[in-house]
Amino acid sequence: ACDLATGNEAWATDRLKGRSCFRLVADSGELIVAHFPTPEGKEEYSHLYRVTLFDAAIGRHKWDSDKEDKANAHYEVPMAQRDKVVVSGGGGFAVDRATGRWLFHFDHTPYD
Repeated sequence: ACDLATGNEAWATDRLKGRSCFRLVADSGELIVAHFPTPEGKEEYSHLYRVTLFDAAIGRHKWDSDKEDKANAHYEVPMAQRDKVVVSGGGGFAVDRATGRWLFHFDHTPYD
């Protein structure tokens, strides 16, 4: 992560090594990252996402979601919604914002 005022690196992590991150969001001092496994040397897309939460200022790891879930599209976006983090694309799932515990899955067919 970089310091917005200076552009200098504020912190770094190896926590997401071997994972691909399409989208992330900063909210209330937290950095919420939706990511999926990337087999070494391959550009594969698994649709199975996990969520990781960091303290945005110092990079302290807070939690990883307790399971991976499917979100069905290439444009999954994590959204902070009070007590939940929702990862949504052409369907998605939600985890508890305080703990990362999986809450529910939902399906959606676009243009229905």
